[in-house]
Amino acid sequence: MAKTFDITVFTTDSRFIAVAISQFFCAISYCCWIVFLIPNAESKGLDAETASLLALANGGSNALGRIGAGIVSWRCSPDPFIFFSFLSLMTAAASLGNVFASNFWQLSIAAGLAGFSGGFKVVFANFLCKEATTDNLFPAGLTWTMSIFGLGEILGECVTGALYDHTSSYAPGFIFLCVADVLSALIIILPFVIRLCRYGCR
Repeated sequence: MAKTFDITVFTTDSRFIAVAISQFFCAISYCCWIVFLIPNAESKGLDAETASLLALANGGSNALGRIGAGIVSWRCSPDPFIFFSFLSLMTAAASLGNVFASNFWQLSIAAGLAGFSGGFKVVFANFLCKEATTDNLFPAGLTWTMSIFGLGEILGECVTGALYDHTSSYAPGFIFLCVADVLSALIIILPFVIRLCRYGCR
């Protein structure tokens, strides 16, 4: 248990702190898209059967995103920090687009985009953890990031649900998800920017 929750993983590489915080914000939107996708569509006038098709678009694109992550990492080996930041901005765009979407096809595009980028990010989270830890601390890194991810899911659902209770609209909740993903993108790219600035000052 001590090795599984080895806290030294946070001090070995400062990038891991960014990974952990980024995963927290990423989890907020990932889970809330699943929970509030259909109720949001119904609030926009779609019947239950049509709204359920959005779950198919979201889930199917999520699977494609996971497959795509494997292919990209195999063929291209991109910098996981930069790529994860891009994916977080993609999810943020989907959440913001969902606020203004008014018909089935617009909602489908938003759901598909969120699912695809979310699936990609779930896989790339492992690459982030691997990049920011040593081989010995990698299991502890995964334990911490997954635990923090779970906390983010709980908080996201509570806040998004509370926003709906106070406003009777899902729009503020999805704006909150957009902000969470933007923060995730900024935090995960911060170590890269700092490293770039240090290199430029030499």
